[in-house]
Amino acid sequence: MSRTVLATTLATALTVACFATGCAPQIRAASTPPPTRSGEHAANLADDDEVRLGKGVALAFDCYEGFFAETCRDATATIDDPTVAKVFPAHLERQKAPWSPAFGSVRPRAGFVVVGVKRGRTVLRVNGSSASSDVQIIVE
Repeated sequence: MSRTVLATTLATALTVACFATGCAPQIRAASTPPPTRSGEHAANLADDDEVRLGKGVALAFDCYEGFFAETCRDATATIDDPTVAKVFPAHLERQKAPWSPAFGSVRPRAGFVVVGVKRGRTVLRVNGSSASSDVQIIVE
């Protein structure tokens, strides 16, 4: 089987799986840590994403879901161990539909702020409209 056929087959299978089961929400960093402080988000297609934070550092995240990576509307987030990190809802500006700036619908954007509290590891669970995803949180 050629690489092109294999890649096309894999892409089709992922698309069908996404539509059939609902794509899990994904987060993307919407802020950076303060100067001299640490914080980063590593997206991982094969496993849980990973966020590394310093103690006292807060990072904001946008939430996206679906095959076309639309902004999450009603996503929620919880943290397994709130003594290691805390999560708060973020009220981000609204986003106009990119294909019709004059008449497009204005979508609410779900987002979150994660704050490192003490050294350790925990899991952030992001719940979208039809699926959920886990993000590993490491506070250093």
